[in-house]
Amino acid sequence: MQINENFSAAARSRNLAQMGTENFDVLVVGGGIQGATIAWATARRGLRVALVETADWGAGASANSLKIIHGGLRYLQHANLVRMRESIRARRRIIQLAPATVEPLACIMPGRGWGLRNPLALLAALTANAVLSADRNRGAPANRRLPAGRLISRRALEAAFPLGIFRDESAGMVWYDAIAQDIDRLTLAFVEAAANFGAVTANYAKATQWLRDGDKVVGAAVEDTLTGLRHEVRATHVVCSAGPGTLALSPNAGAPRWVKAINLVLKKPLVQDYALAIESKCEYRDSNALIQRGHRNFFVVPWQGGTMVGTLYVPYDPAKDPLPATAGEILELMKQVNETGFLPPIQPGDICRVHSGAQAAGKQDTEPATQTQVLRAAPGLWVVQGVKYTTALETADDVADRLARGRRRPADEPLPWREPPQDLAALVAQAVDSEMAVRLEDVIMRRSHLGFFGLPDEATVTSCADAMARRLGWDVARREAEIAALRQAHSLPPLGE
Repeated sequence: MQINENFSAAARSRNLAQMGTENFDVLVVGGGIQGATIAWATARRGLRVALVETADWGAGASANSLKIIHGGLRYLQHANLVRMRESIRARRRIIQLAPATVEPLACIMPGRGWGLRNPLALLAALTANAVLSADRNRGAPANRRLPAGRLISRRALEAAFPLGIFRDESAGMVWYDAIAQDIDRLTLAFVEAAANFGAVTANYAKATQWLRDGDKVVGAAVEDTLTGLRHEVRATHVVCSAGPGTLALSPNAGAPRWVKAINLVLKKPLVQDYALAIESKCEYRDSNALIQRGHRNFFVVPWQGGTMVGTLYVPYDPAKDPLPATAGEILELMKQVNETGFLPPIQPGDICRVHSGAQAAGKQDTEPATQTQVLRAAPGLWVVQGVKYTTALETADDVADRLARGRRRPADEPLPWREPPQDLAALVAQAVDSEMAVRLEDVIMRRSHLGFFGLPDEATVTSCADAMARRLGWDVARREAEIAALRQAHSLPPLGE
């Protein structure tokens, strides 16, 4: 499916030099999904917007997820109906904005005859979800509408999971969320849409310090990390959505504690038509829940013919801990999933890629925060601490409402969308010329499907590097450095057998 191929010239290049020549209404620092949607929401209100990102668009926590666009079913356990409605509304909007990549995802939670997973409790959850999400399909394309949930029998549960190892499961709860088949390009689509509304954008542009006029923050000093050149970008309002990077700029405004969220990607299909919610064996107390399950859920998600599994949360200190998952963390997640005993055991050799991203911590060191924070950290400076990919849209409109007072929110229109070409030369040409890809990692891991299941074969890596070298004028040393950086960033640690 192709949607809106009329991209503006501004969406096709890094425009850092231009940023130093004018005053903006809004400077957004951080180009993950939070910053990308904030730039989009403010630019489409008619504000003059600049957007900078230290690395590549969406290369941090935004890329490192199970790619599920959640409707907030778990908030029933918290009795937080406001948050659930926010998630339902945001999920519906994302489906409308990006039907090329966001599609329905059927999910099943096995039930048993006692506790919160007994059929009556599951039926109550389905009933509440049906009432609260009655408008879930309003405005959605016919082929993207989410069916109603239902209870299924043990026999149907067994049929849904041919590899399942069944013991005391007596029924199953089916509900529908959505999944982004290409979440990297979805984040990029918001950046390109912001640029189509006039935003000036630059990746590999690091904000190093705030510019001040007395107590008021009036912009940021921004370094082009590719050239080392420094620019001063000035704006009436500065919005920082840089995740852990916020701490370097505003030590007292970032989240006080962080967790590392880890997911596994497997090439083999453990599940096919349904995502599976299975209960861990480790005891866990959800600090936000009114009714405790006593255990954390793991999700096993079918994706692109393979499987994603997660999520493990571990304490994370940005000042000293590595963000890539360690061998011990990967093996711990594998062990906990295997201990559920519901699916054939995952072996180290099954793991082809590991997603790892930083999130603000909740009340405990092993749980993520559940409440987005929009803080006025100083005159002229707002700090946004997002918690979910799905609800970034709602947060962005909240920020835009504050900064664009008196300017009405326009109606949503589908985001610009292009599929990556299958031909390697055409893929590199599109990524470099039209999508701000400047590193080998950008093309292989985020602008294409080549890195969906980890590093591709050596021939593909070298062919892609050769094509980029020709297009960007790299010498031999730069080409070799790009290949080495790609391997270092995306090679798995030794896991044993």
